Amino acid sequence: MNPFTSKDIVGLRALLVDNEIFIREMGSDVLSMLGCIPSVASDGREAWDMMRTDPSAFDVIISDYNMPEMTGIDLASNVLKDRPNMPFIISTGFASGFTEKQAEDLGISCILQKPYVIQQLKDAIVEAVTSTTTA
Repeated sequence: MNPFTSKDIVGLRALLVDNEIFIREMGSDVLSMLGCIPSVASDGREAWDMMRTDPSAFDVIISDYNMPEMTGIDLASNVLKDRPNMPFIISTGFASGFTEKQAEDLGISCILQKPYVIQQLKDAIVEAVTSTTTA
């Protein structure tokens, strides 16, 4: 059995949003390894279009903070207006000044600092999913 899988996330439809192709490709592979069903978007605008097309298509969103077209925060704001209980993880690789309090106020489940390891991604997904389903 894969030591990274968790019954809490197996079968989850995860949308990974990042403007870096390497992150999307590697992230998709890792999400599959964790037992999730991954989809990817290259920026917030593409992800928002995917959400508007089918608002129930995803169970969790993992989005980069800083992207062209539409930032992760803008995406979160749009998504969480329509689906306030959507587990939403912001991933950031720099000291953005974005705080846990700001994330909480927007309804973002957690902040995942880049670079991260598989276990941290899994833990963030479990936290996001369990915190929004029990809230």
